[in-house]
Amino acid sequence: MTAMVAHSIKYPKQQERAVADANLIAAAPDLLEALEELDAMYARAWDTTDGGLHFSAESVDKFEAAHEKARVAIAKATGQA
Repeated sequence: MTAMVAHSIKYPKQQERAVADANLIAAAPDLLEALEELDAMYARAWDTTDGGLHFSAESVDKFEAAHEKARVAIAKATGQA
């Protein structure tokens, strides 16, 4: 899709912008999913007793998986995927 958008525009700056916009639009669902997962974990991890964040052992794997989803989505949004 990004190639089709860029091909239909004849000015280089507009092409660059169109490709960047198309990449971001394509990555939006992945970005939202990753952010929702990270947000849910952040809410569970907040420790009101000492004001710090902590993760239980079982949460570490979930956090790492959500972080990887975020990294992949960011790469997709920036055209690096």
